[in-house]
Amino acid sequence: MTEREQLEQAIAALEAQRAVLGDAVVNAALAPMREKLAALQAQSQPREAQQRKQVTVLFADVSGFTALSETMDAEEVSGLMNTLWSRLDGAIVAHSGWIDKHIGDAVMALFGAPVAREDDPERAIRAALAMQAEIKNWKIEMGEPSPGNLPPAFNLQMRIGINTGPVLLGSVGTTGEYTAMGDTVNLASRLEHAAPVGGILISHDTYRHVRGLFDVLPLDPINVKGKTEAISVYVIRAVKPRTFRVTTRGVEGIETRTIGREAELAKMQSALETAVTDRQTQLVSIVAEAGTGKSRLLYEFSKWMEIQPQRLLLFKGRATQEMINLPYSLIRDVLASRFEIQDSDRAAVAREKLERGLTEFAEGDPDEAEVRAHFIGHLIGFDFSASPHLTGILSDARQIHDRAFHYTADFFANAMREQAAVILLEDIHWADDGSLDLLEHLIREHPEAPLFIVGLTRPTLFERRPQWGAGPTTHLRINLQPLSEQSCRHLVAEILRKVPEIPESLLALIITRAEGSPFYIEELIKVLIDDGVIITGDETWRVEAERLAEVRVPTLLLAGEFDIKFTEAAQEMARRCQESKLKNCD
Repeated sequence: MTEREQLEQAIAALEAQRAVLGDAVVNAALAPMREKLAALQAQSQPREAQQRKQVTVLFADVSGFTALSETMDAEEVSGLMNTLWSRLDGAIVAHSGWIDKHIGDAVMALFGAPVAREDDPERAIRAALAMQAEIKNWKIEMGEPSPGNLPPAFNLQMRIGINTGPVLLGSVGTTGEYTAMGDTVNLASRLEHAAPVGGILISHDTYRHVRGLFDVLPLDPINVKGKTEAISVYVIRAVKPRTFRVTTRGVEGIETRTIGREAELAKMQSALETAVTDRQTQLVSIVAEAGTGKSRLLYEFSKWMEIQPQRLLLFKGRATQEMINLPYSLIRDVLASRFEIQDSDRAAVAREKLERGLTEFAEGDPDEAEVRAHFIGHLIGFDFSASPHLTGILSDARQIHDRAFHYTADFFANAMREQAAVILLEDIHWADDGSLDLLEHLIREHPEAPLFIVGLTRPTLFERRPQWGAGPTTHLRINLQPLSEQSCRHLVAEILRKVPEIPESLLALIITRAEGSPFYIEELIKVLIDDGVIITGDETWRVEAERLAEVRVPTLLLAGEFDIKFTEAAQEMARRCQESKLKNCD
């Protein structure tokens, strides 16, 4: 029996046990199995079934390997490096990367193939940081060298280059090896060679997708083989503290007014006023596909909230694609954000922060407040298994579930005694069922409370949970439509207000390709700035209209859509670029 057949049988067996084991357990077990199956299916594709996809490519090279080979026995070197590579490869796989190949003392990995995720560029950078940490820890575990007698292994360091863009995926060579090909791969390799020893160098195309998530150091543009113009690059320093991405993703330095969403914003404002004044729980779902402006609408609403006279207790959370298989991960993110629990916190520190935050609004016996905090914390994955309050019932999942749900509802009820509570949630189409169940429980328990919940979601949430929002609580569903042509024109004019006169050809190019997506309008303008079509300045900007013919196709058209789904206009432009071999086409 082949590995693929074994996986298929195992998946079928788990699915058959769903009623016994529960969705959370089965989904968590199936996720890595389905990913492995997808990879095997991709490997078995015939050579002609090549596909073009958006991928983030990581190249990493261990420097000092040659010197090590010259001073140690070949078998010793092999054993040493295999130990190191097992750890480095593990860091890649742990962040959902696909190891394409090892080439001597280097590795090439793909994020977005064969399985694509919304945050592949972020995962690639986090994997790179984990790899740098692994090589440091590996040295420490080998033992401290004596001064002046540094073993060659302690000179090993790693350079990493990362680039994001379209690649051609398929089988090559007589062995039918599944790999990625194209300019994106070549540039990632060049970046690895240009990276500082011990550093991580990323391209601007990768940086675009991770703005605000990492502490970066912009470098002077570099010239690389195969590129006629210098490439903007950045060194990754560290991960920034936990952030909630309700921010304007617009053009840097330009703050725009709300355009084309005035009616939707007014509905949200009215719903919050009802929750606060009439003490009626309000649930708002902002529903649209990626790039239509959900996050921007929430950003504008958040700005409006900040200037309101009433005190509001604010909670924020964001689901990611991997969370759908992690029970209560969205609720964990909400509480971690509120109580400033960082991913880097030690387990004991995280538990202490959570306990302190949950008991802040408790009434009565402090010991009872501690009991409640431990039940909630254990449910959402903070591991209170050593708590004396859970002794003897750790195997009783139903009791822990029911009591934690009850205590969570009580926590919010106590918190709302003196002020309204607002919960802002991003991307709840990726939220796990446990978190959504807990939110629905909270709403059912307190329909007459000053509670206001906003969830940004794609329509797929209602395919999965058609009864979302049903019940006694008021549910306002706001379906965001693409911006009208008139609103698109207003938005472009707002962003380019420093341009004395916007050429009609530029307006037409942006509006045609954006197809009503405010995010895509902003991304196109960023590309035009990067390519020198729009020249920015402190007081005025100008347009080099003659360069419009050389504009690049952005590597990512809509936020979160990593399969390259070009619009018809973008496909036509890509085709023209390829035929005429314009020098700036990527």
